Amino acid sequence: MKKIISLLLSIVMIASAFFCVDFSAIAAYSGSFGQLSWNLQSNTGVLTISGNGEMEYSDDVPWSEYKDSIKSVNISEGVTSICDYAFYRCRNLVDVGISNTVVEIGSDAFNECTSLEKIILPESLTKIGNFAFSYCSALKEITIPKNVTEIGWEQFAGCENLETINWDAKQAYVLTNNSYTYLFNSAGENAPNGLTINFTDSCEYVDGDHLFDGYLNNYVTTINIGRNVNEGHLTVGSYYKDIIVNYNCEKDGLILETLNYITSVNSGYQYVAKGCTLNIGESVKTINRGWDTFDTINVDTSNIEKVASGAFQEYTLDKINKIISSDDLSSVKIIEEYAFYNSEINFVPHNVEIIGYGAFENCKSLREIHFSKNLKQIEDHAFKDTKIEKIFFDGTVQEWNSINSEFTGLNSVITICSDGVLNCDHNNRVYESVGSPSQIIYRCEDCGSVFGICENQALHNFELVESIEPTCEADGYVKYICSICNKEFIGKPVSDDELQIKVASDEYPESLHNYSNNIDQTAEYFYEGASQLSLQFSEETSVENGYDFIYVYGKDDFLIGQYTGNDLSNQTINVEGDRFKIRLTSNYNNTDYGYSFNNITATAKTGSEEYNYLKASGHDYSVTKVVSPQCNKQGYTVYTCSNCNNTYNDNFVEATGSHCYVKKVTQATSTTQGYTTYTCAVCGETYKADYFDPATVYSEEISATAGQTVKVPVMIRDNAGIMGWKLTFDYDTDVLTPLSVEYGEVISGGLQDNIEGDMVPGSINVYWAGSDNEYYNGVMFYINFAVNESAVGNTQIDISFSQEDTFDTDFNDVYLNCEPISLNISNSSYSQYAKINAYANDVVAGDDLQLKLNISEINSVSGADIVVGYDAENFEFKEVLANGVTVKNSNSNGDLTLNISKISEAVNNTDFITVIFKCKDKAMSGKYDFALSSEDEGVICKGCSINVSPSATSEIAEIYAEDVTAKQNDEITIPVYIENNHGVMGYRLDFEYDADILQPISATCGSDFITGSQFNDSIGLKEGEFKVLWNNISELYADGVLFNLKFKVLTSEKADTTIKMTYSQPDTFNEQYEDVVFDCQNIKLSLNAHEHSYTAVVTPPTCTEEGYTTYTCSCGDSYIDDYVPAAGHKWGEYISNNDATYDSDGTKTATCSVCGATDTVVDEGSQLKKEPDLSTFTIKTVSLTLQSSIKMNFKVLKSALAEYEDPYMVFKCEGLEDMTVTEYTEQGEYYVFSFPGISPKMMNNTVTAQLYATYKENGHLYSSETKSISVKEYAYKMLDAYASINTTQANKLKTLIVDLLNYGAEAQVYTNYKTNSLVNEDLTATQKSWGTSTTPELTNITDKEYRTISNPTAEWNAAGLVLNDSVKIRAKFTVEDIENITVRFTCAGSTYTYSKEDFTKNSDGSYYVYCNEIKANQMSNEILITVYDNGVQCSNTMRFSVESYAKAIQDSAYAGTALDNLTQAMMRYGKSAEAYGS
Repeated sequence: MKKIISLLLSIVMIASAFFCVDFSAIAAYSGSFGQLSWNLQSNTGVLTISGNGEMEYSDDVPWSEYKDSIKSVNISEGVTSICDYAFYRCRNLVDVGISNTVVEIGSDAFNECTSLEKIILPESLTKIGNFAFSYCSALKEITIPKNVTEIGWEQFAGCENLETINWDAKQAYVLTNNSYTYLFNSAGENAPNGLTINFTDSCEYVDGDHLFDGYLNNYVTTINIGRNVNEGHLTVGSYYKDIIVNYNCEKDGLILETLNYITSVNSGYQYVAKGCTLNIGESVKTINRGWDTFDTINVDTSNIEKVASGAFQEYTLDKINKIISSDDLSSVKIIEEYAFYNSEINFVPHNVEIIGYGAFENCKSLREIHFSKNLKQIEDHAFKDTKIEKIFFDGTVQEWNSINSEFTGLNSVITICSDGVLNCDHNNRVYESVGSPSQIIYRCEDCGSVFGICENQALHNFELVESIEPTCEADGYVKYICSICNKEFIGKPVSDDELQIKVASDEYPESLHNYSNNIDQTAEYFYEGASQLSLQFSEETSVENGYDFIYVYGKDDFLIGQYTGNDLSNQTINVEGDRFKIRLTSNYNNTDYGYSFNNITATAKTGSEEYNYLKASGHDYSVTKVVSPQCNKQGYTVYTCSNCNNTYNDNFVEATGSHCYVKKVTQATSTTQGYTTYTCAVCGETYKADYFDPATVYSEEISATAGQTVKVPVMIRDNAGIMGWKLTFDYDTDVLTPLSVEYGEVISGGLQDNIEGDMVPGSINVYWAGSDNEYYNGVMFYINFAVNESAVGNTQIDISFSQEDTFDTDFNDVYLNCEPISLNISNSSYSQYAKINAYANDVVAGDDLQLKLNISEINSVSGADIVVGYDAENFEFKEVLANGVTVKNSNSNGDLTLNISKISEAVNNTDFITVIFKCKDKAMSGKYDFALSSEDEGVICKGCSINVSPSATSEIAEIYAEDVTAKQNDEITIPVYIENNHGVMGYRLDFEYDADILQPISATCGSDFITGSQFNDSIGLKEGEFKVLWNNISELYADGVLFNLKFKVLTSEKADTTIKMTYSQPDTFNEQYEDVVFDCQNIKLSLNAHEHSYTAVVTPPTCTEEGYTTYTCSCGDSYIDDYVPAAGHKWGEYISNNDATYDSDGTKTATCSVCGATDTVVDEGSQLKKEPDLSTFTIKTVSLTLQSSIKMNFKVLKSALAEYEDPYMVFKCEGLEDMTVTEYTEQGEYYVFSFPGISPKMMNNTVTAQLYATYKENGHLYSSETKSISVKEYAYKMLDAYASINTTQANKLKTLIVDLLNYGAEAQVYTNYKTNSLVNEDLTATQKSWGTSTTPELTNITDKEYRTISNPTAEWNAAGLVLNDSVKIRAKFTVEDIENITVRFTCAGSTYTYSKEDFTKNSDGSYYVYCNEIKANQMSNEILITVYDNGVQCSNTMRFSVESYAKAIQDSAYAGTALDNLTQAMMRYGKSAEAYGS
């Protein structure tokens, strides 16, 4: 019984595993919520809320118990609000879609959605409740839409990762229930660190005080203010971090300032805000108040047109200069009221047009103003209580008077420059008499400035009566009288034709002391001919401050200024012209001194230039002595006046300090640092400092590819100054070919190279020269190389420099430290490679040469045969010094073959093999090549060249003849040879012989010594000796027969004799007439000697020893010759010794068929391979997934495939093509391979699956046993397993399976497929009772215009189903251009998109589009189908469902047909699937 229960539980668990996973797609939670409905897909976590109207909140939202499953929220169109606490603590929520019908988000709606990083709020939104996004700790960015008018408090409290707030709403403040609060909590808990706030161009009002509390600035780092903010107040600043404000307002209503104050100092706390930066954008036209509170202000004031009210009120000059200066306000046109009130401003913008009330009131630093003719208006009190001394106006007098007739508060001289010439010195002043009675107009003839207009009877006619001579320092003075009015003047010259006259004190106007109350008295003063009056008031001048006033008027009653209190005490006022008025007014209160003058000085024209001599001549100084500065003493120049001998010292030159040093730079060398020598030009003291290392020329390590081009950067660092250089780059011509040189990043001119010129292969020269020291560092230039196709591995480019061509601006040598460049070359042609390079030192003839073979970059090469090619005439191979190297061939013809068997033991870049050659004594001097080559794969060889220098004897030419054997009466020819001929143009040889034995016959010149030569001999002139002479017109270098001697043998006796040969040094010479040394060998002759007769004995070769022939003469002489190489072993077949293991290869042995020797080698590849345990390599279980067609899932344990790779499964099914599936999914402990596409009619068909995979240990492919099952077989097994289980879910499952089989049977009937074997015919009566007996009431929701748009360009024709193999939705539509059309099907929160490749065109021009993604439990769900053009909706939205189609069939003429039966069975199956998943 226990076993049966255990079996049943196992079946239940297996079935549960199948259906828990495979039917999860149809599990959902749903319900209604007021006017709305909701649906949560448990497998995807998508919560969809749909309907029309508000989301009403009661005690809780219905999906709250599933909140941990909610990952995505979709608020459908029609929903108008999100209620309070709607998604409170949905901590796995990552995606929210809100339709554009939502106007309100309730309080705490998304509070503590800790996985939500970003949310897009709809433009329809107008209200956001309290705490709506509080503690969304993952939230990074949010935009407040432009229509939001109310937003609740602590909206982003706890949003510690918030990076950006984009404020599109017109008004930026937090207002809930008509009370202001803040976006973040007041304690600053979990506040973001580095927040950027963007008040966009849509925002018009910012109330920072009600957006953020005092802790705002501890988490905000950047504030961007858009163009259209025109009102509000924003205070920024922080105790913890700097803040940047980017201000772009075109209007001036926003007040900006910083939190920059000190509080609670007495209690021991002091708070000072950190730095704030204000960046003013180009669109800002107004300077507003509060800017000065920022630490840094970046503003282009050339864009500023207005200074706002109170902008600089009571500012110090430093605060003003922090923002503006007089040079950059030329664009300002308007200065509003009190803009600079009581500030230290010392200028007025030149081009200003309107100056507001009190704009510069009490600005005591103003002294001089220059207005352009653009000035239009100056309001009252604009310059009240200032101390302006001079005003220039570029317009006319009439224009000035029209600007402000009540221009008050000035005591300055106003200059009217009608043509705008401000800098005129007004020296050319003239009087003009106009009108009747006569008016005298005093003006500047150069610029037109008017200095006075006065009435007079006549012009003065001054006559000189007395003069005092001037000195160097003091003017003379004159006394003159007007001949018309007898007015007496005493004055001194001011200019060429002007005098200053001190007016007699008895003529000064003066008030009563003290003056009376309630008076208004005016006094006038006139000085004929004066162009200017200078009024110096007394120290006592004073009136009651603020109640009594003194007014000073110039010509035309022009008000110069209004004064009160002590304003005029000890002050001087200049009045243009010859008169002024002074008015005193008092009220009924206290009185004071009034006014009086210390001096009044008049400036008047003399009418001539004869008084120039009255000017002080000034000293006529010239240099009389120059004292040079010393190390600790100033230098200076002595000036002496030639008129009065007065002297003074000037042009002081500071003492040179301790010393006056002159610098000289000594460049670094290869062994020493560079430095600067400082030498005192005064005392000569010297010291060295500023040490520096030489500059380094280098490059980075570079990778390249064979057959490609590589760009090599040549760089410099530590450059202390250089004006020219020459660099040489030595490279391997077997690896690289230079192409070009191009400029780098730090040099742009002056570069040359010799690649296209006189370049020697293997070496490039690159030159550069400038006009002065350059201090660049970085890439100077690039060298482009072509990498040879056979190159691989590492190569090096050596860099050197030419010292004579490398210098600084003083032409001092500059040393360069040159580092070689390393290139690593990859070459896919080489599966293995090694490099063998040769090198050797130069030798002297006669010495041994050590040729070193260096093995480097060993890559899988274990051995190789190397051929060394050499000049056998001048070198002789001796031996090899190395282990693992065998000499395979040492032919004397110049080829030496070495077998290297231990390459794998070589150490990279270490001398591994030494080959010893003997350089022959007579070797000629010059260059000799040693070539390396190999036919083995991947062995790359490179030879070398050496130079041979002559030894003491190596250049001696050898003169000899071979030994001669002859008999009596033989006439023998003896060739005389020359060898090691280094060049000869003439010689003389002397011969001595035994005249009793030999008789000389003739001497003839050798064939190589005939051309252009003279040859003579003295044979026959003297018995026993003769001479041979030869000379030519140039040197001959040939070795060979110098000449031939012919002798006759006279004796019959056996004799060994010699012909003595010597040479005459004076007669033996080369082309330069230098002595040529001959080594003359005597000629040996054997006359009438014994003749050998040899017999031969052959010794044949063996497998290991060479064969040879022995020759023996009867006289006992013998020799060995005719060597034959050893035959070598003839190995038979290698037979395995069967000694392989799982860890290593075994061995195999062969036997020589000649000598019986054996050879045992490794039997490569014989290592035993492990075989897998195939008992676990099986398909464990099968399950179904119910979609529009049925999918069968075959499961394999993950552990079963742990030792395999590249698994796949092959499926076979009747009626379908074989299918190979390589993709699989993970499901717990299983890998799942799925066979899709079993249509309802094919539930009888058997599916056979077989698993394949490669075993990692041996690389073999293995297959499992097949697994075969049909949907019918699977379904009946499930019915048997659950037959006795009577739970709600088990009963739903049984109903689903029976309805599935009934659906399959109806599909067979409808398609006439295997109707003799219906899939449900084996159901028992009990099992049939489990199925759905009647079709539920069906509803048709089809609506082609469910949601409409204006002017659709695509139209729906119809929608239906295709039921042949699976349930496919087919929709028909019409559109003109299909190119950019897509169709979207939306069902149960999922959207499926199809493009033109998926459409089928009909004959009437319409199109079909198919969707087979609808699941079994979604047959009643609404399906929304919409056409889009380039992503923009272009059709009405059609509503449809599978159920609608079934209902339409039920209500049509097809009722009762096979089609009706099929659709009814399909809907019963769909409803049971929906019930099972609920």
